[in-house]
Amino acid sequence: MPTEGPSTRQKERKDPDQTSGNLVLEIRALTATIDALKLSFEQQLDSKVDSLRDSVQLMICLSVVNFTLREMAKSEEGPALERVPKPALEPVLGPAGATAARCGARLPEGLQPSP
Repeated sequence: MPTEGPSTRQKERKDPDQTSGNLVLEIRALTATIDALKLSFEQQLDSKVDSLRDSVQLMICLSVVNFTLREMAKSEEGPALERVPKPALEPVLGPAGATAARCGARLPEGLQPSP
């Protein structure tokens, strides 16, 4: 049976320290990975929220245009805008807005095209 000398005992003492040091390094690496994943998730979530916000704004805009078109169909104000040429409306309203205006949508004050 071999006897334990001071060198064997010193090795036994160093091993727990090395294991502890390795665990600390692994914990730091895992923490960094978790932080990176969290940041990535937050960025993706922000992107999804922005996309959803844009979609909701578009839905609201389309609902307003739809309502306005229905109201204009009930009145006789619509035909005046139908005579406005498309190029006169597009720079101010964009293609969809120009089409909506020609269909009788009420335009906000200050965006009325000149006849």
